[in-house]
Amino acid sequence: MKCHHAHEEITLILTQVANPSAQLQQHIQDCELCREHWQQQALEPWLAEMHVVPAPVVAKLAQSLWVDFRSSHG
Repeated sequence: MKCHHAHEEITLILTQVANPSAQLQQHIQDCELCREHWQQQALEPWLAEMHVVPAPVVAKLAQSLWVDFRSSHG
């Protein structure tokens, strides 16, 4: 899977109720740039609506949103 395909699927998943394909899960597991893209895309709508919030609160929320695809592979 190419990164631009991963980014397209990430956008689709985050704008609709959908689950990542096995191919995307594998790509995100292997590609740090796409893991970062996933996290940034997931946080953007929320951050756009936030007022000034202390950094520790944002960091704690970001950590809770992290999806570890490695744990989903038995």
